[in-house]
Amino acid sequence: MSLTKELNRPHPVDDVLVKEREKMKILMTKNDERKLERRLSLTQVFNESDFENWKKNQSEELDALKKWYSKQPHLPENVTDQLLLTLLHSCSNSVEQTKFKIDSYFTIRTHAPEMFSNRSISSKEMQLARKITRISPLRYATPEGYNAIFVDCIEPDATNYNFLEAMKVASLSIDVLVHCFPQEKGNVLVLDMKNSVVAHVLKTNLGALKKSMIYVQKALPFVLKQIHVINASPLIQQIQMLIKPFVDDNLSKTIFIHMKDDMEKFYKFLPKKSLPKDYGGEAESLQELNDKLYQLMTAYEPYLKNIESLVVDESKRDSNSQNSGDCFGLNGSFKKLDID
Repeated sequence: MSLTKELNRPHPVDDVLVKEREKMKILMTKNDERKLERRLSLTQVFNESDFENWKKNQSEELDALKKWYSKQPHLPENVTDQLLLTLLHSCSNSVEQTKFKIDSYFTIRTHAPEMFSNRSISSKEMQLARKITRISPLRYATPEGYNAIFVDCIEPDATNYNFLEAMKVASLSIDVLVHCFPQEKGNVLVLDMKNSVVAHVLKTNLGALKKSMIYVQKALPFVLKQIHVINASPLIQQIQMLIKPFVDDNLSKTIFIHMKDDMEKFYKFLPKKSLPKDYGGEAESLQELNDKLYQLMTAYEPYLKNIESLVVDESKRDSNSQNSGDCFGLNGSFKKLDID
């Protein structure tokens, strides 16, 4: 099936999805209701007590990962237990899958400095990028309890748009959200094309785009359930052509396209009532949610700076390392992506 047909396939209401939602309604408690009320705030972050309980519950898996990690000389030192547990959570607690993701996570970030380094949120470039590309996280946005991360261009003017700076804002956002909310059930990415124009597409850096898609598919530190493109225009065809070579079957199955003036199918996944005010919902506006995310990024700037220093040393990589040689071409073609 072509990518175009796949991305525009019908949206049947899955029986499993229906059953899960019905079960949630039955099991809804006052505590659950309070939890849902907290979705409008990003202040209830993961704390020390949460971490200690998590560490205790996953002690066997954590010990196995730390033992394996100690035998990987190329991986960065001083990695935290919380980061290891976060990556474990993103792999449904599979230790073997997590080993692969850990190596992929650090390796890809090391070989993509244009997206994962020099990300000072106070820099002139980042401040400008934030005013152009808006990222707005909404917790517990779906009936299943998944978070929604809305991404849109604030204005259609692409004069000052910089793809690489936008990617830095995105990577910072993911890093701080994963650090503050590491045990989330799942995440839904919502890309709003309302203000996207051809000029934005023309400024895409293909090398960085390819690296970012590899990162999403192989090293993303959270559970990505769905990707929804809303307010889509004919421009989506050009975007499909750009991403087609980089998207595997598993990722393509999570992507849903919703054309302009046709949001009813989208509401089957994210009920209108739970959406931001911008879409007729009752949650805070996209800008209000974005402002809260920026406050988090500012508060955790030392952490975000520190994580940039966690890079691999390829000179120490064991030839028998799990990721060596076939890590998406990372030891060969991956480094040449920006000139392919």
